[in-house]
Amino acid sequence: MSEASIVLASDRREIERLTLFVENFGERHHLTSDDVSALNLMLDEVVINVIAHGYRSQESGARRKEEDRRQKIEEGIQNTEYRIRKADAGIQHSGEAAPDDEILVSMSLDRDVVTIRVQDTGRPFNPADAPAPNLELPIEERPVGGLGIHIVRSLTASLHHQRIGNRNVLTMTRHVALADGR
Repeated sequence: MSEASIVLASDRREIERLTLFVENFGERHHLTSDDVSALNLMLDEVVINVIAHGYRSQESGARRKEEDRRQKIEEGIQNTEYRIRKADAGIQHSGEAAPDDEILVSMSLDRDVVTIRVQDTGRPFNPADAPAPNLELPIEERPVGGLGIHIVRSLTASLHHQRIGNRNVLTMTRHVALADGR
């Protein structure tokens, strides 16, 4: 299994770095351009939602931090650690999980399955619980939002969310084809 990770600031400008990260992962593992595009679309939707909704504003950040602190005390949760592994390079880094306003994205490939894990300390949100949009309604009658999650669901083989301490951990899988037929 091969794994790579990137830590992003909660800033839309980071999408360019994320895109390059996914393209590099696809190139190293000989993924088809269709699969690389799908992986980029999935991550773009998820990370933009985290930035726009999970870390909505600095003003609410202090309130969120206080709520997170209280939650940790109430649940007796100590800071957990994560390890960022880059198996190809044989390097391991460790540190605190997804610092405030940062997003940790890790990708791994095992045979023909890419597993993506997105971790953040934003507001709790489980995209698997979001209702499917009503695509039968005329566009002017549809509520705003929900299409991105619908797109992500349609591109994944599985979608699983956990709230671990003060972190959202979203795990997605996608079956991929290898460009060189391996």
